[in-house]
Amino acid sequence: MRQGETARADWAAAGRRRRVRVNAIICAACAAILILPIAIEDPILQTWELAAGDVLTDQRGGGKVDDRLVLVGIDDASLDVLDVLDEEVIEGVPELDAMSFGWSFPRSVYATLAQKLIDAGARLVVFDMVFVTEEEGDEAFKAVIEANPDRIVLGCNLAVRDVIGTVGGLDRKEQLPSPSVLEIADGGDPRVGHVNFFPDLDSRVRELKPVMRSYANEAVPLYNSLALAALRQLGMADWLDASGEEMPIRFPRFRGGEPIYTPLPLYTLFVPYDWEKSYASGGAFKDKIVYVGGTSTVQFQDDALIPEDLILGVQLQMCALSAGLNGDFYTCLLYTSPSPRDLNPNL
Repeated sequence: MRQGETARADWAAAGRRRRVRVNAIICAACAAILILPIAIEDPILQTWELAAGDVLTDQRGGGKVDDRLVLVGIDDASLDVLDVLDEEVIEGVPELDAMSFGWSFPRSVYATLAQKLIDAGARLVVFDMVFVTEEEGDEAFKAVIEANPDRIVLGCNLAVRDVIGTVGGLDRKEQLPSPSVLEIADGGDPRVGHVNFFPDLDSRVRELKPVMRSYANEAVPLYNSLALAALRQLGMADWLDASGEEMPIRFPRFRGGEPIYTPLPLYTLFVPYDWEKSYASGGAFKDKIVYVGGTSTVQFQDDALIPEDLILGVQLQMCALSAGLNGDFYTCLLYTSPSPRDLNPNL
């Protein structure tokens, strides 16, 4: 080999060695960023770790927007139908008439809504709501729930609040559906799922807790999350890890600011013209999984910060179910949840 060729070969080999060293340094730096906060339980370092994890997983996005899911929202217009509908339309529909008196609505409104959606062919109706107290219309709502035991899911809240003067400084209270709506056995009920999510140190929600108790006591029943309860009602939960380990959600990407799961105003489902023209006399809900929840940020103030944006609480619940339906959970160094696609190759 000539001297010039030898020099070029040596230079190329040295370049390859430099690239290897640079790559090794980058990998080591990334590993340090991810592992150091675990070794040193420092809030600032842990916040950096979360931010680094978001970057490395591209803001934890890329999950599917499942077109089987539909959101019916209790929005500002539904809370004040007198502003958007003529009086003769309101007076001609008992549910609209009941809604015209303002929040909160009689439970007969939800009874009619659930039966209307089920009759239209909806696979499941999920209420991201907690019906804690006895209210007007409970008898009608309870009758619809009992008549459709595998088609409706209700929310519960396993509240944990800091309260001065209580034992341990915590007030732990299960906010379950009122017996006037659903009588729950001691071991829980498959039609009920907890609505709780737990933000990380930076106030962002990243994970689903499939099952949990409100107390650290094995005598207290485990409650499925709202997403897991829905999956069980659909017969699609066999693959999901229900050990209680948190499962990091792969959220859908936000497309140019377009919201995910755009709400359909609740009141429109009771307006005869809208039901016929906008919803094809119910055909729009055939085979759908319909979520019902508060979308008025003024009335409900129910939203959640995720790595990419701020979304409504009910949209967060829908992202969790979509992740369960499509196997959109993360597995990586910091997360020990099993891979859904490993557990269910058919996803």
